[in-house]
Amino acid sequence: MSSAAPPVSVGLPVRNGMPYLLECLESISRQSFGDFELLICDNASTDDTEKVARDLARADSRVRYKRVESDAGASANFNLAFNDTRGALFTWVASDDRLMPSYIEHCVAHLAAHREHAMCVPGVRFIDESGVTQGLLHQPTALSSPALRTRLQAYLDRRSWYMVYGLARREALVRTGLFSPRFGSDVVLMWEMLLRFRLGTLPETLVDYRRYEVKHADVVWRGIQPEGAGQAPRWLHVGLFKDLLEHCDGVDVDPVTRVVARRALHRWLISTPFRDLIVDDLRDELRRSGRRYNPVYDTVLLAAMALLRPSRAIRNARREPFHQILRGGDAPSSPSR
Repeated sequence: MSSAAPPVSVGLPVRNGMPYLLECLESISRQSFGDFELLICDNASTDDTEKVARDLARADSRVRYKRVESDAGASANFNLAFNDTRGALFTWVASDDRLMPSYIEHCVAHLAAHREHAMCVPGVRFIDESGVTQGLLHQPTALSSPALRTRLQAYLDRRSWYMVYGLARREALVRTGLFSPRFGSDVVLMWEMLLRFRLGTLPETLVDYRRYEVKHADVVWRGIQPEGAGQAPRWLHVGLFKDLLEHCDGVDVDPVTRVVARRALHRWLISTPFRDLIVDDLRDELRRSGRRYNPVYDTVLLAAMALLRPSRAIRNARREPFHQILRGGDAPSSPSR
């Protein structure tokens, strides 16, 4: 590898990435824009991840492999993938996702043409374990608005967030706290970006995002902790709101930005997207493993679900009837979004 930094760095944090790692690596290798470095950060994998990654690093001079021998948690691994790369432009890629062949090319071209954008975020195609398409998601163009209020509202009005897998300027990412070992750290990271910068969007769908059991909230939470410690905290989305509010007080956030951001969050509190997240928290509380049956408490939770979002409560009831929930006892955790 040349001593000069390539223009683009790709960070691939992984722990036990098989069997999807092969598809992911192939999608990166076949990029039409070839001047990049790929750093594979292996978080103590116990499957064939190490062998596959080392084989690719030997075959392709653009690829480096780095391994930690004990589970440091996904958040630390994501940060390592950023800190140990050199390109002026950077993207994370999840080991079970795929990039379209023109992903880097189109994002680089957009950022070259739009110096005012700190990041380029393409559309996402959702796939299942077998790679079957489940739907598309295009990012709101308002993320590029020079008006802070407009881009923050566009961000908060999403029911799901996938912007973190865009291509960003390194100089912008270093002004954030990157990934913390908390639920929704990717959401907080993008919030920090939007407080400071405008983000460009592309109409093209350039990322395949795999949705399946390992993306469930409780699994994700354990994955970001070193050695998968402990159970996920309760009221995950309430905690996310608090984290977003706290980050309005960043050291380089000016007073006007702070006021606008807080107002946007308070508006979000009464919005339909946030009510949906609270209904998910209520559902997860009802299904919490090891909870004790309490007919009064459980009935209040169910009533709150029905009042906040009747249609969502009905959908949840179809998955698990109320009488089963009220029986109490252990129940499996469920996805948060």
